Amino acid sequence: NMKLLLTNKYLYTLIAVILCKLSFAQFNDTLNLDKRIDSVYLCKNDSAFSFLTTEDVIKIATKLNYKKGIAAATQLKGYLYFEYGDFHNAKKYLYEAFKLNKVLNDDKTMAQNLRLLAIYLDGLEKSNEALEFLFQSLHIRKKINDEKGIAECYISLGIIYHRILKLQTAISYYNNALLYFKKVKNESKIGTIYSNLGAAYNQLGKLDSALFFLQKVVIAKQKIKLDLEKHIIILALPIII
Repeated sequence: NMKLLLTNKYLYTLIAVILCKLSFAQFNDTLNLDKRIDSVYLCKNDSAFSFLTTEDVIKIATKLNYKKGIAAATQLKGYLYFEYGDFHNAKKYLYEAFKLNKVLNDDKTMAQNLRLLAIYLDGLEKSNEALEFLFQSLHIRKKINDEKGIAECYISLGIIYHRILKLQTAISYYNNALLYFKKVKNESKIGTIYSNLGAAYNQLGKLDSALFFLQKVVIAKQKIKLDLEKHIIILALPIII
């Protein structure tokens, strides 16, 4: 198994699998996180993936001088600490991943690290520190012209300002995000923003505006349902050869 791991291609694939499973598995049977923070079990019945820790990945990547692999595994470790509620170490490893990606000039991943740090810090009600990281992320996103990333930063900024009751500022950021997600027709994001706008206007006592946006939430949800039904119908159709 160690021989298999000692190739950049295999290591990169392994890290990608870990990150994808962590992001999407939602703790189902394909991913099991042990109480030991560095323990990652993948594909329990496959001996090639029998048991590998993030520290193992970092050591292997270091041996290969594979800096992208070190950064990815360090970022994963930050995710794991966050999932276990250890926010101090989550911040430590995510910031370390940010610094590693900075050396690699990987602007997009740096921006992702900073936005995640901001989200985690906001969860700890450290809004000033969260905003600092988020504005850094936004600056990088604008520099590389990452429209989706910019819009995601705007949503996060809106949520933080909303939570600290700077409602007009929150509304402004929500509207900025809305422009992009309308352009790409992402009904899920549009519905979320409409919901947040409705809540903000309700808190401002502007009930007509609140009702207007909450009605739009219903419309957005109906569009999502129709799109889903179309996909189900297409999947149910027989394949004609």
